[in-house]
Parts: sequence; structure tokens; C-alpha cells
Amino acid sequence: MYLNQFKEENVQKAIYNVCIYCAMANNKIVEEEKKLLKDFCNELGIAYYEEPTCDFDSSISVIADKCSASDKKKILMELLSVMLADGECDEREWE
Repeated sequence: MYLNQFKEENVQKAIYNVCIYCAMANNKIVEEEKKLLKDFCNELGIAYYEEPTCDFDSSISVIADKCSASDKKKILMELLSVMLADGECDEREWE
């Protein structure tokens, strides 16, 4: 929904990596999450991949350094959609 607004490649990949980490938070990626991740890749204009390409902290650092407060809110909405894609958001995902 908002991801097409991010044009810088390292920001796009950082956002997508965090999305993967959110999907993997409860140690399983279900089909609904995979479909949403694929949709995110299409919106970002990047190739789909299932394993993060860098660690969580590095991805968060890129977002923190390169994105405005408004951008971060948009990213948070997308992350929530990943965690809720399977119809539930368990304790591990909230952490």
C-alpha cells in the first residue's frame, strides 16, 4: 500500500528484510504471509526472496537513518499486516 513510495534500494531491502523477520517471528511462515511478502516485493520493485539478506539490527538502522517519522509509520503499518496475515498475532510476533 505504501511501499512503492520508497525508491532507494538499500531502504527497500531493509524494509523487506524486516518484513521477513516479522513473518518469521513465530518460527513459521504460512502461505498468507508468503503471498503478502511476494506482493511487497512487487510493490517495492525488488526480486522475491525468503531469507533476510542482512541481520535485523542492520535493517532497522537503515530505516532509522534514512526514513522520516511519517515513513516509519507507513512501514509499521506494513509490518503489522505481515504479522496479522495469518489471522493472528501471537506473543512472539508482538515482541
